[in-house]
Amino acid sequence: MRPLHRVAQALVIAGSLLSGQGLHPLCGLPHITAIPVEAPITLWKSMAQVTGDRTFKVRKNILSQQADLIEVDFDLLFEEDNFLIYGEVAEVEARRIGATAVTNLVSAFRDEGRPGSIDPTLGIKDLAEQIFGLPPDIDGKGQVFILLLDVRDDWDSTSSTSFIAGYFDPLDQGQGGNFADIIYLDTNPGGAHTLLMLETLAHEYQHLIHYGRDADEETWVNEGLSELSPVLMGLPHREYSYYLTDTNVPLTAFSGELADYARTGLFFLYSWVQLGTGFIQDLIENRKNGWSAFREELYDYPPYSIDEFTLNWHVANFIDGSGIFGYQGQFSIPAPAMHETIVEFPQADAGGSVALQGARWTMITDGRDLYLKAGGIGSGQGVELTLIRGDDGSFVDVSLPALTQTGWLDTTFGVDYQTLYLLATVPLSFNSGGEYSLYVTASGGGQEVVLSYDDTEIPDQPKFLPLGNDTASGEAVIEFTLTEVGGELANVQFVPFSSESLWVEIYLGGNFPRRPYNWQSYYSGGIASPLAGTLATHWLPKGLPVAQGETVYVLLGSWGSGLAYNPDVEPIRSYLRLPGRTDFDLLDRYTMGGETLSGNWTIRLTYHRAGAGMATDEIPPGVGHFYPNPFIAGSGSGGLVALPIFSPGRPVELTIFDLLGRRVYRHPGRSGEDQAPLFWNGSLGNGRPAPSGVYLARLRIGNTQVIRKLVLLR
Repeated sequence: MRPLHRVAQALVIAGSLLSGQGLHPLCGLPHITAIPVEAPITLWKSMAQVTGDRTFKVRKNILSQQADLIEVDFDLLFEEDNFLIYGEVAEVEARRIGATAVTNLVSAFRDEGRPGSIDPTLGIKDLAEQIFGLPPDIDGKGQVFILLLDVRDDWDSTSSTSFIAGYFDPLDQGQGGNFADIIYLDTNPGGAHTLLMLETLAHEYQHLIHYGRDADEETWVNEGLSELSPVLMGLPHREYSYYLTDTNVPLTAFSGELADYARTGLFFLYSWVQLGTGFIQDLIENRKNGWSAFREELYDYPPYSIDEFTLNWHVANFIDGSGIFGYQGQFSIPAPAMHETIVEFPQADAGGSVALQGARWTMITDGRDLYLKAGGIGSGQGVELTLIRGDDGSFVDVSLPALTQTGWLDTTFGVDYQTLYLLATVPLSFNSGGEYSLYVTASGGGQEVVLSYDDTEIPDQPKFLPLGNDTASGEAVIEFTLTEVGGELANVQFVPFSSESLWVEIYLGGNFPRRPYNWQSYYSGGIASPLAGTLATHWLPKGLPVAQGETVYVLLGSWGSGLAYNPDVEPIRSYLRLPGRTDFDLLDRYTMGGETLSGNWTIRLTYHRAGAGMATDEIPPGVGHFYPNPFIAGSGSGGLVALPIFSPGRPVELTIFDLLGRRVYRHPGRSGEDQAPLFWNGSLGNGRPAPSGVYLARLRIGNTQVIRKLVLLR
């Protein structure tokens, strides 16, 4: 039976359920270049009377393995000395091409760029030519043709998930095609009025320019530079999350997947940031292909080798800092996903395969006195390991013999810093992927616990609810309770509808459905460009302790995206705030499309349960409780709060955190032989009085820990 308080009059959500992930625009050139150069060209001539201003030869099916062309009628929509725009007659008659769209296209191509462009005073044409060079001008007339048409790509409005948004056809650079510099842009379903068309135009114009200088360039280079083009022009571009969800892929592999475009585009964005426009121009002018050309041009930029440069790129994707390990703050790059997370010790079977010039990431967290030993790394082995501290992003200098022979012990792990990242790579000089093994152990450690109320399996086609709209934001909240022992929060997982940015906030305690405006958030942060339709992970900063029995509220908000939810589970702890409202209500208080909502958000909270490295009875339930609690600083017994502990033979440490997860006090601790209580006088580490409020005390006894609440009054 449904609880009675949930049967109140439902609130109505304007709009409808979100469905699908939208169509993915792709470039047609990889399909064209897959056709053997010796394949015969077949022209299917039209016997009908020409109804437009002229005909052009276009691909009969861009996905075909045959070089088949058909004649299509076009109307002249715009003409100037150096470029012309034609529209397919059938598309003009279907009103998918209008005068406003043509005017916007002319302005963007010829006149001026967008605010995010590296030079907003230049249109696509002039800026592309400034960066990449001049087009081939195959017919000697100095003209570029832009054809707006329904690209023949077998697109089906009921089943297709991708479409060819445009292409450059090398056949037009010879007598077999139209013998002109031509860009083809799709209008169905591409749309002649959208920013997508401008993105595609910038992408394909690079292909046209590149062909005039290096007609047989390798696909990964050509597509990567075309992906760079709209980014530099401030236009929408492929989300890098498609690649960063799995970076353990050969850099040069290209089969037309979204991740291939994102990976190569991100690499050449980094190349442009680090080496400049001159390097990009020299690379295009170089008649060698792929890595041969890249290596040759890189010689002018010491002290980089290709292997050093790609390693720096992988690190930059993770750190996104300054200098060679970042993008100079000009671009927002999502962090790469971890392939392996180690929180329980020992781990004797960590590691795995690493793709050539791919990146395999491992995160080690919790515990103390970390010990590592690796196999399959170093000279002649292929795999190289880079160790990065999680607190400041600095590198850990470890000798190869220490890692592979004697093993490496770090006694500062768990004291000076809490998380270590391992980056496994294989340099280009090794010629193939590699494999490595890793033995990891530490004292203490934890256990990863995932809390969720949406079922364990995420369907291939999840259902979504909208959050924000064009004018206001909306927010989703889900409530979790740590019924077992406490620990430290690790990450939040969710499934976004789109790649629009979101924000995440975490609150402790309180009482929903009131909007926690008067609360102090335990954590808040932004989430840039999550991968739409997949389980995205937002890692939280280390050191956000939560106590046993604590209630944790996870909030996700957005202006334009939505979140997945499962309508088939019993609604328990999911809330929604509509745009323009201030309070939250349970999901089943809303209706959408005439139906009452039900279920729970697909939002998951991971925390590392404390003390998993030892038996649960090693710290009795009564140990670690302060007395008195609450306590009044400055009253009685000198204003001290006592923590009686009996821990024969085991050292004790005490750290006090505020509700933002900031360390406010660290007791020097005591040895295992000393049985005296620990005291805190309510002061911060600098000696100043701590304000009244709730604090979390993390008590470590030997190799395990407990977390207790402590209330300070003044």
